[in-house]
Formats: sequence, structure tokens, C-alpha cells
Amino acid sequence: MRNVVRAGVALAVVLVLVTGAYAKKGRHAVHGRVTAVKLNKDGTGSITVHIRNRKQNTEEDRTFQVGSGTKFQAVTVKGKGKANRETSAATAADVQTGSHVIVVSAAGGNQAAMVAVVKRLKPNKQ
Repeated sequence: MRNVVRAGVALAVVLVLVTGAYAKKGRHAVHGRVTAVKLNKDGTGSITVHIRNRKQNTEEDRTFQVGSGTKFQAVTVKGKGKANRETSAATAADVQTGSHVIVVSAAGGNQAAMVAVVKRLKPNKQ
């Protein structure tokens, strides 16, 4: 249970960090697990994300279109707080089925402006 809470807190912090710059432009972010990836050699295509809303107890799959203007980021979370996050450049090939992603799109749209691949590392227990 503790790990689930930690993962939720870390995900919330990453979501705030990633969406901060995009929120002012009328964009919206969703996060979830990738269920399908259909990418062309040039990096365009689509990504299907399974989204769970725990408050409303609903689940849905949303498909986002990835274009040439879509930016990709890799976010590594090593623990709680902003000091324990590292961001680096990523490519469309880094998005794989089963990986956790944050997708920032235009409000209500399905065109992805930015995709962040989130990887959480377990801290060493001593």
C-alpha cells in the first residue's frame, strides 16, 4: 500500500511539472498506460492510452495522434520531490506498450503536443 501511495504522489508531482508550461496555452494532460503503439518510420502515427479515473470509477482508452511537431521526454523518478526527478530527451521509439506516459494535448483534442515517458526507480532501502 505504501508503494502505491508513493507512486501516486510521484506521478502527481511529475504531472504538475510536465504540464506547467503547457497549461497556460489551453492544453490538457492525461496519464496512463500505453495499450497500443502504431508508429511509422518517420515518428508519426498514434498512441492508445488506457486512462483510469479513480474518483468516478471509470476507465477508457484514448487514442492520440503523434505528428512531426510532437515533443518526447523521458522522466525518471527516483523518490519524492522535485530534486529526485531527471528529465531527458526521448524519441517516439521509447514509447512502448505497457509503459506509463503523460500526454499533453490541445484542450479536448486528440493531437499530442508532448509525450512524457515516466519511469519510476525504487529507492534503495537501508
